[in-house]
Amino acid sequence: MYKNEKKLWEILNKYCISKFSFHIQDKKEEHKVITGFIEGKPVEELRVIESGEITLGLDGRIHKHLTLSPFFAEFTVNLNRAIYFYPEIIKVQSKEEFFNKRVVFLFHTIHILLIIALEIYLNSTFRGVTQRLPIRLYDEKLLRRFLKIFNLKKIFLTKLIKWNSEYPLSNLLPDRMDFLQKKKCKIAYKLIDINVLNVENSIWEKIFSSTDGYIQKRHRLVHSSPENVFKVRNINQFDRIREITEIENTILDIVKFVFHIENQRLFKYPDPYEVGPLESFINMTLEPSIKK
Repeated sequence: MYKNEKKLWEILNKYCISKFSFHIQDKKEEHKVITGFIEGKPVEELRVIESGEITLGLDGRIHKHLTLSPFFAEFTVNLNRAIYFYPEIIKVQSKEEFFNKRVVFLFHTIHILLIIALEIYLNSTFRGVTQRLPIRLYDEKLLRRFLKIFNLKKIFLTKLIKWNSEYPLSNLLPDRMDFLQKKKCKIAYKLIDINVLNVENSIWEKIFSSTDGYIQKRHRLVHSSPENVFKVRNINQFDRIREITEIENTILDIVKFVFHIENQRLFKYPDPYEVGPLESFINMTLEPSIKK
């Protein structure tokens, strides 16, 4: 157990996660924001921020080599939303204090927001990659498996008559791909040649296990009654250190898993404006395990 916000962020920085702070705008202002890229150069537009609007501000080191990726940037923001409550839960000192309804709610909220951040990343990354790949480039056998498990075979054949093999697969995809299902996630990412299994310490199983994985816990939190969530009938059975450690492990495992996927995507499907950041990433001073 770290039970130390500074220490947690030091570790997250190694995985290119930047810390943001959330602010409430006290007056109406105009700010320049990047809305896209043309020939590798950012396009800026003026945006009006109204009084009372919630804005993001950089509160630490920014990792420019990966924040250009819209998928990873979105994940970073969503992760920040979850970790926002971390400083409050590590202040809990007693078993009695933990069972305060607000504290229980914060533990639940952090875990649920972490899984939401993961699901959004998996969905947007797959959609972004398939948007740039014409149908003809996929392995036929893998494509057939993908269409079957996502129940897209009929619509695929219908659309193929109107389209041709140059159209992107992303045009077929439903709004929600349900990548929290183990089999669907594995088959979909295998189709785009990204390995979701080869990640340290069996993180894949820790996230996707159908019995005690992080996703399964999220389902219990959402669908169980509050008194059954922790399955503790007697307060003396509760382990405060274990609960905080589990939150920290969930944060770090999900970050490592996303980082593992994002690196494969960055090297295999970089956008033109990521070429410079890609070179910076290769030359970065990172720990050997992360560099590898």
